[in-house]
Amino acid sequence: MSRQILYCLLFFSFLGCNSTPQSKKQELTETLQEIEWENFATETIDEEIVLLTENTTLYYEQDTLTLYNYFNMPDTILKKDIEAVRIGGVSSEIPFTINNKRNLKMLFVKNNETDFLMFNENKGVYFYESEYNYISNDYVDISAIKDLKQLSFIDLSYCGVETIPQNFKTLKQLKTVFLIGNYDLYDISNLPNIKHLVLNNCNLDRLPMGLEDKTNLTSLFLEGNNFSNLTELKTLVNLKQLSLADCNLSKVPYAIQDLKQLEFLNLSYNPSLNDFGSLNYYPHLTTLLINNCNLVEIPFTVSFLTTLKHIDISNNKELIDFSYLSALKNIETLNMSNIEIETLPKVLSQLPNLKHLDLTGCNSMLYYSEISQMKSLTTLNLSHCDINVIPIEFKNNKQLKALYLADNIYLRDFSTLIYFKNLTILDVSECDLKNIPLEFTKLPFLITLILNNNDSLNDFSNLKSIKKLKHFSLNNSSLTKLPVDILKLIHLESLSLIYSENLISINGIEKLKNLKELNLEGCDIYELPNEFEKLKKLQTLHLNYNQNLTDITVLFNMPSLIYLDLTSCSDIPQSQIDELKRINPNIEIIR
Repeated sequence: MSRQILYCLLFFSFLGCNSTPQSKKQELTETLQEIEWENFATETIDEEIVLLTENTTLYYEQDTLTLYNYFNMPDTILKKDIEAVRIGGVSSEIPFTINNKRNLKMLFVKNNETDFLMFNENKGVYFYESEYNYISNDYVDISAIKDLKQLSFIDLSYCGVETIPQNFKTLKQLKTVFLIGNYDLYDISNLPNIKHLVLNNCNLDRLPMGLEDKTNLTSLFLEGNNFSNLTELKTLVNLKQLSLADCNLSKVPYAIQDLKQLEFLNLSYNPSLNDFGSLNYYPHLTTLLINNCNLVEIPFTVSFLTTLKHIDISNNKELIDFSYLSALKNIETLNMSNIEIETLPKVLSQLPNLKHLDLTGCNSMLYYSEISQMKSLTTLNLSHCDINVIPIEFKNNKQLKALYLADNIYLRDFSTLIYFKNLTILDVSECDLKNIPLEFTKLPFLITLILNNNDSLNDFSNLKSIKKLKHFSLNNSSLTKLPVDILKLIHLESLSLIYSENLISINGIEKLKNLKELNLEGCDIYELPNEFEKLKKLQTLHLNYNQNLTDITVLFNMPSLIYLDLTSCSDIPQSQIDELKRINPNIEIIR
């Protein structure tokens, strides 16, 4: 199964560099501590039992749980003291026997084929979407659930739920409930202790009965509904996260004035929103999303939000007045992508703590003079801006550490780069490069270089002079073999060549002795050379979608390997995979 897309509501996409799936996994487990899914067609549970349905490993709050499909589960597994269950293919009711799982903590009632939900106690709600979406909204009887005293998380999305059964009152530990896509939902009174509730796409025109009593709620997501009345929100005084995205709002609800604990507020995708009068001072608010709202000016009341650190005003194409941003002295992250302006607003120079600025798609921009005054700026995204030269005004931004210039196909003049002595990340993907510009070699601290989708790039002679390069991405290249100059990058730790479909040989790769991560997804590799085993530090290897690969025995001599993706490598014998697991029991193999 190919890699899914992780969408984090609290972070803007331009802040992440071109991380590989293994580094994303490390980020999830170590930094965000959120759930991660890895899907298998078959999985050996122990030596005697093979579970023929989907088996998913969950990383939840640093505890590793195994998620089993309740139907099709062997009796020997049913007898185990499991903590997480997925009930898939539900047609009419949840079996009463589920109550025998007295220590169950997480229950997923999957009346659909969409793995779309992530949750983290500290960070909030996330969405993790698979490539295919089949959704059923058939009614499922959930009344059998009553004796699961340890249950803290339940997903009842797309189950035709209208009202929460009275039995749920006994679930004292139940804190997180997903009810996405329950179009006839009207009563949630029997959820006494919940803290996190997701009611996206429930066809609501008013809040369901019982919500006003949920004073312990800290996260409430109401996206994709069509509200006419949100008065009951005012009682939810402990809310920290509130999302009203895509709710057809014309004005900010008056009720949110009383929500003084808010830290995150999402009002995006409300194109008729023109009255922000109810915004007030919130002492803890750090993130505001008002993108895709057809704004022509920053609302005056935004100036009250002086604790803001992150604001997204992107995709308001006709936005011309930014003056009220000047009050936001604590702003660190500003997303201004896809706004049709010719001059960078002067107010940006009055934001002393601005560190991350996204101007992606601002392709009408002609003047950047204000950027030289942004002394704290460390990340700048100018992707898809139709520039042909890096503006000379940038030369004073010596503190810049990450610069994204992707999809500027006429960019040829990189002379300004020589001023960025602290630059560590440079993305020049889709810029129609023919060679590695000499200016890249003048960046003494450059660690990450991203050159994806430069089909004509064939001269790598300057690459060897980038002495400290550790992470190199050359996805969708036209390479047939590894260039000699890449093999001279002795400090390289990660190399990504995803869908370099002409690449049939990786001979010489053993020279990259510090390589820890190698991504060859979708190449046309026929074999791994014998010298491959000399990569003694390699931990992560992606060989998925190399359909001509038939032999992985060289990996038997690589004990450092802990993650191997063999998805759609159907010609590799199962016996080789079994032997690799025997020799290296710590390895995780995806197939």
